[in-house]
Amino acid sequence: MPSEEPTVARLEVLVQRLLDAELLMDAQCAAILDEASAARRLWEGGQFAEACRHVERVVLFTDALVRTGALVPADGRGVIETASVILQAQADAKSHCSPQKDSRKTL
Repeated sequence: MPSEEPTVARLEVLVQRLLDAELLMDAQCAAILDEASAARRLWEGGQFAEACRHVERVVLFTDALVRTGALVPADGRGVIETASVILQAQADAKSHCSPQKDSRKTL
């Protein structure tokens, strides 16, 4: 199993902290938290490619909130950086997490 499991769990914690600090409306944060939680569950179940798709969605949602001003960049930075570390580590490990790879291809 890849060694980034604590990082995936940390991603979920970071998103939960945004909700706890009331930095986002509940509906906005709920969507990101759902994606982060799904990523953690899938990761723990060994479904790394599918987990990475959820991590990518966390990045997209968080980036969209920053771009629209719903979330200040400093508050979104930790989430985006943590997600990026997860995706880069898996890309470096030649897994299906690389956004440039077609996940339907086999290694």
